[in-house]
Amino acid sequence: MEWISLLGVGIALAVFIYFAYNGHNIGLLTIIASVIVLVFSGIPWYKGLSETYMGTFVGFFQKWFLVYLFSSLFARMMSDSGAAYSLAVKIARICKRWPKHQKFLAVMSIPFINSILTYGGVSSLVVVFIMVGLAKDLFRELDIPWHFYGVAALGSATFAVGWLPGAPDVINLTPTTYLGTTPTAAPILGIIGTVIMIVLSIFYVKTTLKKAEERNETFLPTGKRIQEDSTIGRTDSVEYSVLRSVFPCIVLLVVMNVLKQPPAVALIAANIVCLALFWKQIDLKRVSQVGVPIGINTCVMISGTIAFGAVITITSAYNFITTGMDALEFLPPAFQIFICVNVIAALTSSGTPAVTITMQTFAERFLQAGVPAEAIHRLATGTALSLNTLPHSPGVVNAATAAKLEVKEIYRHYLWITVIFPFIAAFIVAVLITAGFVM
Repeated sequence: MEWISLLGVGIALAVFIYFAYNGHNIGLLTIIASVIVLVFSGIPWYKGLSETYMGTFVGFFQKWFLVYLFSSLFARMMSDSGAAYSLAVKIARICKRWPKHQKFLAVMSIPFINSILTYGGVSSLVVVFIMVGLAKDLFRELDIPWHFYGVAALGSATFAVGWLPGAPDVINLTPTTYLGTTPTAAPILGIIGTVIMIVLSIFYVKTTLKKAEERNETFLPTGKRIQEDSTIGRTDSVEYSVLRSVFPCIVLLVVMNVLKQPPAVALIAANIVCLALFWKQIDLKRVSQVGVPIGINTCVMISGTIAFGAVITITSAYNFITTGMDALEFLPPAFQIFICVNVIAALTSSGTPAVTITMQTFAERFLQAGVPAEAIHRLATGTALSLNTLPHSPGVVNAATAAKLEVKEIYRHYLWITVIFPFIAAFIVAVLITAGFVM
């Protein structure tokens, strides 16, 4: 029975990946994939959907909806006010001071700004909607191949989400519920993981840009679709000071990490401050009309992927896989965490369910094995940022859609930036933890 169930999981993932890769709705795909898993596992499909899938879906939605909602509204305010644009323009202007390196600096400036926004509290799934307009204008002006927009994920889907201590993303907040840690757990390990990914990414971007120039690649043809969309990108020239532009993000971080308030409270405070600073530029009706649906859709999409992961956990295939964890007892506990999170991230196509399910199922086991809670926290959140971005990942599909790129066009960079390099960073951190370095 385990093998039939495993076959069903494999077919479900293949269906999920294929149709997500081709742009189909992630929420619906999680239901279809769940039904396939349930049928092959001999579990009544409607019972599995109505109880396990919907129970998990509603639970996650209830717990995190306010975070996604106010994060989306915050993203919209930062965009519509011109705060994000002002910050981006200043950084882009600096890039142009070095003509020989301006393309490299321009490409890297996008993930740099993304990391500021993501670490400042903007959801990694909605930050793309803030930056895509500026990136379009910058890349077109410097004639940079548009597919390099995929590098932006370095700032919005890697270190600023789960490696940097204090990150307000759900991935980094989830372990605190199970381990009693804080969002700043194991800060040195987090910084080490961050540095590894940035260094590898810099080398990668330099190398691939050079090859693109040798092939005489330009903004077109991959930029053709976004160039034709006149609604993307700002047309005004209003700029604000750096302090005014980033102050709402500072408020968010202080309220959450210094005043120790819940993430939703911190985001509400940031929204209020942003509105107060830019009330003349912000159209609340437009912000709500655009921001609320994005927040709801994002939360629904992530809730669905977590619910799909929960469906897998009630099958004999999952029991077979988790029982197989016992066969890994010869490995150091840190590498058990590394393997466990990677497997679940690949199965569920998202880092959030990978961390959630790992904490629910194995947290106590790893604690009893003697691994410090802070080390479990940081290694789990860092590892979750690798195989969570396979081609069918909601984040990949979301970014490709916003940038008017096909998944296969953007994924050439995602593969290295969000899969291979985070995998290497997590592996190295697992070695350090095994060696007794847990700061």
